[in-house]
Amino acid sequence: FESKSGYKIITLKVTDGSDSMYLKLFTKDEEEFARIKDLLKNAPQSVKKGNRRKESMEIKRLHPECISCMTKIHLGKCPKEMSEDKKVEYMQKVLKVLAEAPERFGAPVIVRTINAIQDEMFGIKQNYAEIKKYYNQLMMGHEEQVNKKVTQSKDPIKTGIQYAMIGNYIDFGARINVNEEQLTELLNDSDRFAIDEKQYSELTADLEKAQKLVYLTDNCGEVVMDKILIREIQKKYPDLEITILVRGEEVINDATMEDAAQ
Repeated sequence: FESKSGYKIITLKVTDGSDSMYLKLFTKDEEEFARIKDLLKNAPQSVKKGNRRKESMEIKRLHPECISCMTKIHLGKCPKEMSEDKKVEYMQKVLKVLAEAPERFGAPVIVRTINAIQDEMFGIKQNYAEIKKYYNQLMMGHEEQVNKKVTQSKDPIKTGIQYAMIGNYIDFGARINVNEEQLTELLNDSDRFAIDEKQYSELTADLEKAQKLVYLTDNCGEVVMDKILIREIQKKYPDLEITILVRGEEVINDATMEDAAQ
């Protein structure tokens, strides 16, 4: 349907037979709207009435390393005064969640259930609001220095990617605490973050011919580095339309719209 603001909107329901999600596509471009409608009309139907089936190739987001990491992280979140018996009970519940999680589930989805167990057993609700603000502010304190290094480098986009990789260190889903001294060391030694030259060449080739770029953000603090990188991409490719995505709701210390605005 068409909104009052002139946007043509297509709503899609995507399902694998057990879980569903809804997507909305917005465009003011008549040709693009017609092309999308045509693609949807002629797309093969993976689920038919009376003959439901799952696609043979399902996206796998849960890997052995994820299970190992979440086990270690959530053991470390037990209160210090907790008895050994309670720790065992808690970890058994955590391991049950991990054992039964579908492979299509990523860590942020699984962590919701584990956080509910923590709330039930410890009376503790993890609130990352202040942590997120703190690390955004911390990285904004480094922004001028990092921006100078990026803009004065031989390849600002590549250097910007290296700093975005450093920003990914601020991940409370992958570690219990973030060591600020180590973070500073990383910021002072960005060259240690090697970039695959073949992948980088493919990226720049795609950017040369692309009309639109969708940039997915991750953690707070890291988004400050993302901002520097996106600025450099926009400088080199001024005609590129960039859309930046953030989390739609609170998940650990991932950036939301409020955090991005900060």
